[in-house]
Amino acid sequence: MIRFDRGAVQAALLLVATLILGVVSGVALDRWVLRPGRDAVTAMPGMDQRPRFDPAGMRMRFSNQLARELGLEPAQRLAIDSLLRLQQSRARAVMIEREPELRRIAAETRTAIRGILTEEQWKRWQELRERRMPRRR
Repeated sequence: MIRFDRGAVQAALLLVATLILGVVSGVALDRWVLRPGRDAVTAMPGMDQRPRFDPAGMRMRFSNQLARELGLEPAQRLAIDSLLRLQQSRARAVMIEREPELRRIAAETRTAIRGILTEEQWKRWQELRERRMPRRR
Protein backbone atom coordinates (compact mmCIF):
# COMPACT_ATOMS: atom_id res chain seq x y z
CA MET A 1 0.00 0.00 0.00
CA ILE A 2 1.34 3.41 -1.00
CA ARG A 3 1.27 6.13 1.67
CA PHE A 4 1.33 9.73 0.58
CA ASP A 5 3.09 12.35 2.64
CA ARG A 6 0.60 15.17 3.17
CA GLY A 7 3.29 17.83 2.75
CA ALA A 8 4.49 16.32 -0.53
CA VAL A 9 0.94 16.22 -1.90
CA GLN A 10 0.36 19.85 -0.89
CA ALA A 11 3.64 20.89 -2.47
CA ALA A 12 2.76 19.09 -5.70
CA LEU A 13 -0.68 20.71 -5.81
CA LEU A 14 0.86 24.13 -5.18
CA LEU A 15 3.36 23.54 -7.98
CA VAL A 16 0.62 22.52 -10.42
CA ALA A 17 -1.52 25.54 -9.43
CA THR A 18 1.46 27.86 -9.92
CA LEU A 19 2.17 26.35 -13.33
CA ILE A 20 -1.45 26.77 -14.44
CA LEU A 21 -1.56 30.35 -13.15
CA GLY A 22 1.68 31.14 -14.97
CA VAL A 23 0.43 29.75 -18.27
CA VAL A 24 -2.90 31.57 -18.01
CA SER A 25 -1.16 34.83 -17.05
CA GLY A 26 1.29 34.51 -19.94
CA VAL A 27 -1.46 33.91 -22.47
CA ALA A 28 -3.50 36.81 -21.11
CA LEU A 29 -0.49 39.13 -21.16
CA ASP A 30 0.33 38.12 -24.73
CA ARG A 31 -3.20 38.46 -26.08
CA TRP A 32 -4.48 41.53 -24.26
CA VAL A 33 -1.41 43.61 -23.47
CA LEU A 34 1.49 42.84 -25.79
CA ARG A 35 -0.39 42.09 -29.02
CA PRO A 36 -4.06 43.08 -28.67
CA GLY A 37 -4.68 43.78 -32.38
CA ARG A 38 -2.99 40.71 -33.80
CA ASP A 39 -5.09 38.66 -36.19
CA ALA A 40 -4.57 35.52 -38.27
CA VAL A 41 -2.76 37.35 -41.08
CA THR A 42 -0.17 39.05 -38.88
CA ALA A 43 0.34 35.85 -36.90
CA MET A 44 1.80 34.10 -39.96
CA PRO A 45 5.60 33.74 -40.01
CA GLY A 46 7.31 36.50 -41.96
CA MET A 47 4.15 38.63 -42.03
CA ASP A 48 4.42 40.33 -38.67
CA GLN A 49 6.36 43.57 -38.89
CA ARG A 50 5.57 44.74 -35.38
CA PRO A 51 7.69 47.48 -33.88
CA ARG A 52 10.02 46.56 -31.05
CA PHE A 53 8.43 46.06 -27.65
CA ASP A 54 8.36 49.43 -25.91
CA PRO A 55 7.75 49.08 -22.14
CA ALA A 56 7.72 52.85 -21.53
CA GLY A 57 5.21 53.39 -24.33
CA MET A 58 3.05 50.56 -23.05
CA ARG A 59 3.18 52.05 -19.54
CA MET A 60 2.15 55.47 -20.85
CA ARG A 61 -0.74 54.02 -22.90
CA PHE A 62 -1.98 52.15 -19.84
CA SER A 63 -1.62 55.23 -17.67
CA ASN A 64 -3.50 57.36 -20.21
CA GLN A 65 -6.26 54.77 -20.41
CA LEU A 66 -6.61 54.68 -16.61
CA ALA A 67 -6.68 58.48 -16.40
CA ARG A 68 -9.33 58.68 -19.11
CA GLU A 69 -11.57 55.82 -17.95
CA LEU A 70 -11.32 56.52 -14.21
CA GLY A 71 -11.27 60.30 -14.42
CA LEU A 72 -8.08 60.58 -12.38
CA GLU A 73 -7.15 63.90 -10.85
CA PRO A 74 -3.63 65.22 -11.56
CA ALA A 75 -2.30 64.10 -8.16
CA GLN A 76 -3.77 60.62 -8.68
CA ARG A 77 -2.28 60.48 -12.16
CA LEU A 78 1.18 61.34 -10.81
CA ALA A 79 0.88 58.71 -8.07
CA ILE A 80 -0.24 56.05 -10.60
CA ASP A 81 2.57 56.99 -13.01
CA SER A 82 5.11 56.76 -10.22
CA LEU A 83 3.79 53.40 -9.09
CA LEU A 84 3.80 52.00 -12.65
CA ARG A 85 7.37 53.24 -13.19
CA LEU A 86 8.48 51.52 -9.97
CA GLN A 87 6.68 48.30 -10.91
CA GLN A 88 8.34 48.36 -14.32
CA SER A 89 11.83 48.72 -12.87
CA ARG A 90 11.17 45.92 -10.37
CA ALA A 91 9.90 43.63 -13.14
CA ARG A 92 12.97 44.42 -15.26
CA ALA A 93 15.23 43.50 -12.32
CA VAL A 94 13.49 40.13 -11.99
CA MET A 95 13.88 39.46 -15.72
CA ILE A 96 17.59 40.32 -15.58
CA GLU A 97 18.01 38.02 -12.57
CA ARG A 98 16.25 35.16 -14.37
CA GLU A 99 17.88 35.72 -17.77
CA PRO A 100 20.56 33.00 -17.39
CA GLU A 101 17.92 30.44 -16.51
CA LEU A 102 15.75 31.51 -19.45
CA ARG A 103 18.73 31.26 -21.81
CA ARG A 104 19.51 27.76 -20.49
CA ILE A 105 15.92 26.68 -21.12
CA ALA A 106 16.05 28.14 -24.63
CA ALA A 107 19.30 26.26 -25.35
CA GLU A 108 17.79 22.99 -24.11
CA THR A 109 14.76 23.58 -26.32
CA ARG A 110 16.98 24.22 -29.38
CA THR A 111 18.87 21.00 -28.68
CA ALA A 112 15.59 19.05 -28.43
CA ILE A 113 14.28 20.63 -31.65
CA ARG A 114 17.54 19.70 -33.41
CA GLY A 115 16.96 16.08 -32.44
CA ILE A 116 13.49 16.12 -34.02
CA LEU A 117 14.10 17.94 -37.31
CA THR A 118 15.70 16.60 -40.47
CA GLU A 119 18.93 18.23 -41.70
CA GLU A 120 16.99 20.29 -44.28
CA GLN A 121 14.41 21.39 -41.72
CA TRP A 122 17.15 22.31 -39.25
CA LYS A 123 18.88 24.53 -41.85
CA ARG A 124 15.56 26.22 -42.65
CA TRP A 125 14.87 26.70 -38.93
CA GLN A 126 18.28 28.33 -38.48
CA GLU A 127 17.57 30.68 -41.43
CA LEU A 128 14.26 31.67 -39.85
CA ARG A 129 16.02 32.35 -36.54
CA GLU A 130 18.66 34.50 -38.25
CA ARG A 131 15.95 36.63 -39.87
CA ARG A 132 14.39 37.26 -36.46
CA MET A 133 17.69 38.02 -34.66
CA PRO A 134 18.00 41.68 -35.79
CA ARG A 135 14.80 42.42 -33.85
CA ARG A 136 16.42 41.28 -30.62
CA ARG A 137 18.72 43.52 -28.64
